[in-house]
Amino acid sequence: MERRDERPPVLTEEQTAGVDWLRRSLAGIFELSLLEEDNKKKALKFLSRLPDRTMATWADTLNIDYMWGFRTYPDFTQRIRCEEARHFTDQYLNDRNVIPTHYNLNELVHTMKKLSLANRLPVDKEIVERGVCALALSQCTQDGVEFSRYADNILGGNSQRDIVSEYQHALENAEVHKLTEFDAALRATRYGGWVGQRLTETKRFLGLEPPRFTIRVGERTPQWDLLWKKVFTGGDE
Repeated sequence: MERRDERPPVLTEEQTAGVDWLRRSLAGIFELSLLEEDNKKKALKFLSRLPDRTMATWADTLNIDYMWGFRTYPDFTQRIRCEEARHFTDQYLNDRNVIPTHYNLNELVHTMKKLSLANRLPVDKEIVERGVCALALSQCTQDGVEFSRYADNILGGNSQRDIVSEYQHALENAEVHKLTEFDAALRATRYGGWVGQRLTETKRFLGLEPPRFTIRVGERTPQWDLLWKKVFTGGDE
């Protein structure tokens, strides 16, 4: 019998140091950003609580070569706090429209929570959960970027609103056909599977979903039968 779980692999001492470098680097970037202080605190608290192995898995998933950064720029966490680094960070976030997108996502999450608490979600909560996460992570991978362009047409493609605001508008106005079509398109893509994996990891980290095990059974033997007999009868007679 072979048992395999889905936990992140054990890190070496150097990898652990690299993850710590990544954690401190991200914390420095958050502190320099123009996000609201309350949201900064939430992000920093999340970073501090995230297990090393989970953080390493997410970094690998997002193609962040943190080990290269750790080896090449070991003093980055000190250098990032200078004025030049602040200017570079602001420019990077502005070029990618990060701050407005963050505020729009924040509004979407508030809308989702309000409708959920009032039992007024127009579709199953799993559909909304996948949709919100897909929108939040869409700029993290090329598959996500491509899906976002396609999904914008499903939600209406209104030039006055971005895709996040379009999704929020569909939620608030109970546009079920748009929400279900968006979800069907998402689940049909490779990006949809990737989002599902990130959701599962997050739920396990939060303790909302237990780990799953894959058990492969080999040839049946008398010892195997005896083991299960003891399991079901509570031990030796």
